[in-house]
Amino acid sequence: SIAAPYLAKLPNKQSRSISLTY
Repeated sequence: SIAAPYLAKLPNKQSRSISLTY
């Protein structure tokens, strides 16, 4: 939920990493 805004800005590959981190 919190990662949602960040995922939108970051690339798909990065979004997956961020989603796991958050």
